[in-house]
Amino acid sequence: DAMFVVDPDDRSQVEKYLNKKGLKWNDILDTNPSWILRRVKRIVPPATKLGPIVQDLFNEYGNVVCLKTGRKLFDKDAWAQADRMIKSIYNGEVSDHPEVPLYYKVGFDKKAGLPLYRCSRGTNSLEGGIHANIVRAIGASGAGAEMADCFLAEYRLRHNIKVGSLNRYQEQHKGHYDIWMMEALLHLRLKLGISGSGGAIARKSVGIYLQGLHLKPSNETFGISRFSERVANDLGICTQKNHQQEYHSNNINPSSLKISVNLYIPTGSTANPLNSRYNFLAQKQGTTYAVTPVHTKQEYQKFNKIITETMKNGPISLEKFIILAKKEWNESTSTPVDGATIFYKTAEQLKAQYERWNNKRLMDNAIKEGLCQVVQEKLQSKIEVSLFSVPILHHHHLLNPQLYHYRHQQK
Repeated sequence: DAMFVVDPDDRSQVEKYLNKKGLKWNDILDTNPSWILRRVKRIVPPATKLGPIVQDLFNEYGNVVCLKTGRKLFDKDAWAQADRMIKSIYNGEVSDHPEVPLYYKVGFDKKAGLPLYRCSRGTNSLEGGIHANIVRAIGASGAGAEMADCFLAEYRLRHNIKVGSLNRYQEQHKGHYDIWMMEALLHLRLKLGISGSGGAIARKSVGIYLQGLHLKPSNETFGISRFSERVANDLGICTQKNHQQEYHSNNINPSSLKISVNLYIPTGSTANPLNSRYNFLAQKQGTTYAVTPVHTKQEYQKFNKIITETMKNGPISLEKFIILAKKEWNESTSTPVDGATIFYKTAEQLKAQYERWNNKRLMDNAIKEGLCQVVQEKLQSKIEVSLFSVPILHHHHLLNPQLYHYRHQQK
């Protein structure tokens, strides 16, 4: 209520509809808040109005004492964070810009007679609407780089058609997502003089779809991107001279679309030979060998050796990681990058591995020497094991629980 203030005109219109239904604003806000929030605009007030309200809110609740623990809601660190937040508010870093509209109409609720809004504030549409979907779809599937890249290409197409239809034409997309088939059908309809619909985008963007294959490529890169020459040189990474960055998507012969609307992937055999995943990554990255995080046994051994020697000279900064990535890893002659067991690394990848390695090292040092061994020997001793032994139920006990219960009663 203090941060996001509902537009009074929108609230008035919603309350009129709710009153006709015998409902109240606060009741619906508690039980079905998404219904209300889709039909109203909200604004973060200017700093002069927002600052005092939030300050009073902190002062009112920050000193409240917990009945269970006897401690106040805000401790010293919480008050310091609250002070920083108040400072940000008065600096104008929280309030909405008065000249930048954040809401736009995406539809109309005919039953209630109310507009439907979408807000571009925040990152929820990205974090919750895209990233979460991708994680749910392929996060636990164990998909390799090539499969993930294909999935993302399909997901981008479907997502862009869905949101494009809503954002541009305020209509939900109804139909398939095969734009090649859509283009072929539009050509046939135009040639035969048949009116039809391929969804809002195809209907209202006929010119684009009829000439889609003849438009000049934008040269944009999606999915796994190629390393720039400058970055590759700074890291000592050798690049491919004649790479095929989009070999599986851009080299489609337009004439093949007249024969089939199936996805054409000119990669030859569908077998999965050794190191094919690394070859695919290298082709997409435009490098001689793939750039990957530390993940093989040989790489862990190489990393431990490098980092142990480097730490003797003091803390490691990001600048040092850049030097390590180039001199000690990518250009190393003792344990060179071979594209089979050892692959190219960036400074950020080495830094991330160092943080994991260092956290484990600190945890190991925090445990007293010999403590784990004493506990392990105690738990594995015959005396301790006998205390935790579990009786085994025989098959006839499991098949007849009543008989099992009866026999124990007899005993």
